[in-house]
Amino acid sequence: MMQINKNQLPNMREDGSVKTTEKYVIAEYESRGLRLEDLAERIASQLDSCFILYDYKGNIYTDNENVLQILKDEYPLGNYPAYSNPADGFNYDNMNIDFNSLLKLKENGNYEWMDYHYIPKWNYVYRKLAKLLLAFRGHDILFEDSINSNSIGNLLYRELVSNENFLENNDWIRKFESIWKVESLDPIHILASLNNLKVEYSLT
Repeated sequence: MMQINKNQLPNMREDGSVKTTEKYVIAEYESRGLRLEDLAERIASQLDSCFILYDYKGNIYTDNENVLQILKDEYPLGNYPAYSNPADGFNYDNMNIDFNSLLKLKENGNYEWMDYHYIPKWNYVYRKLAKLLLAFRGHDILFEDSINSNSIGNLLYRELVSNENFLENNDWIRKFESIWKVESLDPIHILASLNNLKVEYSLT
């Protein structure tokens, strides 16, 4: 469990607050009713490590790169609707998620902001893709009368070749029909293509 007091965080006001749990810490530079608690719970359900969410002047900061991966996936534009107390009529503030800064613990025991360049982590991309492929298969099973690996592979192939953005960034898929006369894909083909891109990126 992380042990943090409000004096360790940058620009914390006197009426600021910190809530510590076994999985996360929520900090508010001024009292906001712990409006990030629901978000913290959802993030914690996907992580094994502890993290901080700092509610500062309408911005959300964290000390954990994996938290940014999750937030970027769920809120790609960086806008998070932080709802207020239900008694107030479910009003919300449109908060900004800062993907360009991380809270870093310094030698003096205090946290400071550091510049951060967001890059998707490959292990998170793989995990997300695996879940999407599994969901795709489940959707297929629900709507197909007769299902087998070939029909699922063909459906996946047709979905991808009809997507112009996918074709532009994955020229390899054109070989399946033009060279090998195959119109079917396995999930491993998608995962392998990402690995090839990773190697190319590392070499540049």
